[in-house]
Order: sequence, then structure tokens, then C-alpha cells
Amino acid sequence: MTKDLTSTNTARGTVNTPKLYVVIAFIVILAVSHQLPAQQPSWQQTNGPFGGRVNALMTTRTGAVIAGTVKGIFRTTDEGMTWRRSYNDSLLETKYSNVESFAADSMGTLYAAATFGIFSSNDDGIHWKQIGPEFPYVEAVAIAFDNTNTMYVSGRGRIFQLADSGIQYWRVITTLPTAMIYALTFDTDGALFAGAWTGGVFRSTDHGLTWSSSSNGLSCLNVRCVIRSEHGDLLATTSCGLWRTSDDGANWRMVKGAIEGRDVYRVAVDRGMLYATTYGFGIFRSSDDGTSWQQMYVGIENQDVWAFTAAANGDIYCGTSHGVERSTDQGEHWQVSDNGLIATDVQTVIVNRKGYVYAGTETGIFRSTDRGNSWQGINYLLTNRHIRCLAVDSTDDLWAGTAYGAVFRSTDDGESWQDTHLDASTWVEAIAIDRNNTVIAGTSEGGRINRYNRDSATWTVTSDRIFVMGLGIGRGNYLYATAWNDGVYRSSNYGATWYRIYDAPHFKAIRTNSKGQVFIGYYDCFCLDRSDDDGRTWNDNGDRQGVPGIRSIAIDQRYNMIVGTAAGAYRSTNSGDNWESDSVGLGNKGINAVEFTGDGTAYAGTGGWGVYRKNADPSSSISAEQKTNELASSVSITPNPCTSVASVSCTLDQPSKVTVTVTNSVGMAIMTPVAENCDIGEHRWNLDTSVLPAGPYFLRIVVGGHHSSSEPLLVVH
Repeated sequence: MTKDLTSTNTARGTVNTPKLYVVIAFIVILAVSHQLPAQQPSWQQTNGPFGGRVNALMTTRTGAVIAGTVKGIFRTTDEGMTWRRSYNDSLLETKYSNVESFAADSMGTLYAAATFGIFSSNDDGIHWKQIGPEFPYVEAVAIAFDNTNTMYVSGRGRIFQLADSGIQYWRVITTLPTAMIYALTFDTDGALFAGAWTGGVFRSTDHGLTWSSSSNGLSCLNVRCVIRSEHGDLLATTSCGLWRTSDDGANWRMVKGAIEGRDVYRVAVDRGMLYATTYGFGIFRSSDDGTSWQQMYVGIENQDVWAFTAAANGDIYCGTSHGVERSTDQGEHWQVSDNGLIATDVQTVIVNRKGYVYAGTETGIFRSTDRGNSWQGINYLLTNRHIRCLAVDSTDDLWAGTAYGAVFRSTDDGESWQDTHLDASTWVEAIAIDRNNTVIAGTSEGGRINRYNRDSATWTVTSDRIFVMGLGIGRGNYLYATAWNDGVYRSSNYGATWYRIYDAPHFKAIRTNSKGQVFIGYYDCFCLDRSDDDGRTWNDNGDRQGVPGIRSIAIDQRYNMIVGTAAGAYRSTNSGDNWESDSVGLGNKGINAVEFTGDGTAYAGTGGWGVYRKNADPSSSISAEQKTNELASSVSITPNPCTSVASVSCTLDQPSKVTVTVTNSVGMAIMTPVAENCDIGEHRWNLDTSVLPAGPYFLRIVVGGHHSSSEPLLVVH
């Protein structure tokens, strides 16, 4: 690269600063630096996106409704208008976060069964604390109380009681031949029923010490819920329908009608109505004790319904994969009721040129136009809402890769989506768009890399043996792909062919920068390998013991890095040689995705906590003017001096409109050979100087509307 900044500054004039002023300025700066130490901005949770999977709902004695989600417990006291996160035990916020069910004892104390633990609340669900030690055998699923207020808890094939012999422990009172016991129900006569996955229904008349099978006629043994109807029959929900018995399980029969054969999760009774929730088909209602059923779907946002509760005022609530929905007319009509309920699992985050932030979740795509202060679901015509990856091209078109092999495109900021008809049966894990606007989509399991032809609107398979976990765009024509258990691949011809360049297992995250560096993160440890020469050689940055694996990598304009891990974020200012925790305000939440904006703001998509934002670090951020000046100082002109054609090259860290104007020594514009929108990466233009008289000329550079204060010199002979 040839530079002649001295000649440029001499031609334009240089102001000499007296040395005394320099010394005084240095002392002042040093004093201020000592008094005001640099401090990293902290992460803050944005206002959404709202929603997330709700596994359990319960109406308390006071009329409050509590919701158990994949990330803790929420509570509403205003008929679902707003939800607030309960003050959860710190363990419930992290390790024990997946709440499966609720129960209440005769004294009104509330209990929550969660992964690895049981939690209780004595103040109507406002505060929760763990009771007993960590729950054995992975997870607690159901809770029931007998007439003496003794608590029974079910898990994987076992039923427990909390015992105390100086030290509390969970005592196994029985073991059943089944994978999981999803339901525990005491009858009015003291009999205890257990609904088991792969085991059917069991019954005990001695408080769980001995059991007998009560599944005669029950041809589907995958049982999730067992309750008693208002007319005395026992009802059981299964993966293939709703069943009932009038003789305590001696003989079961399938309920006929619209609900027949459905995957039923819950059944509940309220005001003479039976309600049954299903997977994929919403809610069914019966007004004649289950003889006939009507599907209640008007306005319901999601048809995967896991939970149900009825409020004292007659309103009913259902918990879905998307959040909570509420009906005021016994299920005739439904409306979303998730304001303040942030339990979304955000898989991917991107920012477009307008500054809009997009979050891809398991329940669809959300957009924020105000830095995360509000979010809007944008899923019109998006027929597959399980989003794995998002990308934006140079025209601001959005691309979304989903589970089950679909890629969608939006040309209107996400207002509507079009299926691009990718022929793939597995998850689209990554989408990359190179500087020529070529779209590459990589799938896992099926091992395909696909390239999109914009002219024919079709996809072409360029590889069927790379099980893609991530894609990256490098310098020049280089594309990179990380493959599970198969290392790193590179293409130099827009994805037409691929070659393995690094053999190492369990890669997921990949990110490149304009210096030719490539970073790859291991999924199962904090290991970040780096190449400084476009993937030709690699440096192993080692394993930080005790730090979880890397899920995502982001690099800002000053080459500062943030990596998201399974438990928090880490930051490096020297290309990954050294790391420090960057989790203030974030804690040890799992980070699926990290993305920088042009001004240095960072967004993190979390596993169950929505999107977090961290404002730009003033000490490391770079203004648009500074960036333009740095770009101008790095411009290469070859040959220089020249006689006929000069090649001008530069590298962009973000997409921008670039204008290059050739001026003479008095600043008069002679010609403007470059005026175009440029993508990230290296760019090269040929200037015809044969039409110029011999002499000195200067390149006036404008990037994104910002003028450079320095102008590289071009000498024409």
C-alpha cells in the first residue's frame, strides 16, 4: 500500500502547535484520566420481545394469575393487562428456571415444580424461595397434597416426599415402570392417581406405598394430566386423545368428536364447561361433560397450548409457545395478553442500515425501530416461525432461515415475507450474504450449502457434505463455513466449491474482520481460534477453564470483540489474546447472538430473557467523521505516480455510500469516478488519468455523507 500523507498535508498547510501547549495538554489529559477512570457501559434488558413458552398457569386465592415459563415466574393482578416478573430465588432465575407446574396446599402456600427444584411462595406468588435440597433425577414435574397437607412430588419414574432427619432430603416413596410421571391427583376418597408417560395411569390407596395399574382399555399410555370431572368421571389427557372412565380406571374409553385423536395436554373444569388444550390445534370446549366438543380458535395467536387457568371473574387464560392469551367469553374469542412477560428465546439478532433491530425467536420475528424500547411481531406470511438465523443484504432485504428447511425473504423491512422455496428438510443454521449480494444458506444434519440465484429465484446446492453451524464473509471472494465435527471450510468462488482448511471439532460461531482475521468459537468450551491470514494458518487461543462454550462472536469498527457464551459475555480489545468479563447487568444468562451497530451499540439475544442492549463505550467508539478520516488515510493508490490508469483501493468496515472526487491543487473538482453503494470489505476502482494534465491531484473522499479531513495525493506524469 502506498501512502503520501506528508505531501498531502504540506499542500494543504499544517499548523504547528507550540511544544509548551503540548506538554500542558498532556498533563491536563493525564489528570482527567486519573480522576475519571474509564468504565464499561452495562447491559440493560430491552422492553421485549414479549412472550415465550408458558408451561403452567394458576389463579391464586386473591385472584392474581401466575405464569410458569422457561425462565422463571411472572404474575398479573390486572386481568392480564401487564405482567411482572416475580422476585424469584436466584436459583430459579438461572439453573432451576424451567417451571413445569403449580400447586397450593390447604394453607394457601403456593408451590412451583421446576427443573432440579421445588419453590414456594407465602405472599401470593410475589416472592419465591427454594425448599429442600436440589431435586434428584433431573426435574420435578408435578406436585400434589393429601388431606393432611403432605406434599408429593413426581419426577422421572419416581414419587418423592421431603424428609428431614437433621438434614432435609428427598425420600423416594415409590418407583413406577415409566419414563416420566407428569400427573399426580388425589381423589376425594384419598386415592392417589399418577399419570405416566409410556406407563398409563396408576392408582394407590395407601398414600403411594403400593400401586396398581388402572389402564384397562387405555390404548394410548402417554398420559399428561388426570382430573375428576364435575359429574364424577376420571379424565386423562394423552398424546393421542382424551380418555374417560367411570369406574376409577377399571375401564377407559376414548372421547369421541372433534377432539378425538388429538395430542391433548391439559383438561380443566370451569363453570360447567370442560376445556382441553392441545398441541397444534388450540383449545376445545364442551358444555355437555365431554359428549361433544367445539374448537375455540378465533383470535388465538398460537395453537400449541400447554397450560390453562380460569379466573374468579370468569376470564380464562391459556399458555402457549408464544406467551399468554386471554378470553372474556369462555373461549369464543382470544387476545394476546403478554405485556411485560419477557421469556423469549432469541436465537439471532441483526441490525439494518436504518438502525432497525430484528430478533429471531422460536415463535417468530420481532422488530424494534427505537433501540429496543418497543418491539413488534412481524410475521405476516411467515408460515414457519421457528427462526434460526437472520441476515440483511446490501439493499436492506431481510432473509430468515428457519427450522425444517425454509428460507424467507422480506423486501419491506419485515412487513411481509415470501418463501424462497429452499428444498431442504433440516434446519437452516446460517445465512451469509457476500459483497456481490450473493445469498448462501447452510443447513445442519442434511449437510447442504445452497446458493440463491436472484434472476431465476431458485436455489442451487453447492455442497451436500458440510453440516453447517455458521457462515462468514471474508476479504476478497472468501466465504467460510464451520461444520459440526468437521472443521472449517472455505470457498473462493462465491460458494460454488468448498475446501476444508482447518480440522477441529464442535465449531459453531464464526466472524471475520476487514484485516483478514477469521475467528471461530467452540461450542463446548471457551476456545477461540484465530487466523490472521484468511484461514491459511491458525492460532489456538486456548481454553479458559470454567467458562462455558462460545455461542456467538461480534466485532465492532475498532476491532473490539464480544463473545456470547452459555453463561454471560466476554470482551477482548486485542483480537482475542486477552479476555475480561462483560456481563455487568447481564449476569450469567445464556447468549445466543451478539451484534454491533455502526455506532458501537451492542445487542445480545438471550436464551429466555429477550434482547439486551449495551450502549457504545465512549473510550472505544468511533465517530463517522473519524471513520472517514481513517478510511482516507488507508487508501492505496498504485502506481503513484502514474501515467494512464491508477488503481485505488480501500476497505470498508460497514456498508456505506462512497464518493471519490478528483480535485486539482486549488480544490476544484475535475471528475467523480466513484459514486456507489459499497458493502463491507475491500473495494478497488481503476481511474483513467490519461485525460488529466501532468501534475498533483487529490482524492476527496465522502463516506456515508461524511467528508474526510485529509485527501490522498495522486501524481500524474
